[in-house]
Amino acid sequence: MTLRIDETRSVGTTLSKNISLSKSAISAAVGWDVTKSRSITVSGSKEVPSGKYGTLKAYVKYSGKKFDVEGVPALSNKWVTFQKNKTAHRPIGVCFKYSQR
Repeated sequence: MTLRIDETRSVGTTLSKNISLSKSAISAAVGWDVTKSRSITVSGSKEVPSGKYGTLKAYVKYSGKKFDVEGVPALSNKWVTFQKNKTAHRPIGVCFKYSQR
């Protein structure tokens, strides 16, 4: 028997929690619009041996970028790092995983 998967997902960027920065500033820092969703499709098939039970599950693949939140506070003229090691993950594709029993 042949299992087939055809799935489209609309997914957006995932961000670290508690980032004190606007979405437009984050977009400028990471190089893509973090407010937009992307439509991603996966298609594929897998032969299942006779007498076995198989499943195909789709999952989103992400690519991440780390950044620090920096700025010049009021009453200062020096750049300061407010938050370190924040991340933004953008969807780059959909993969599928086959399991059999």
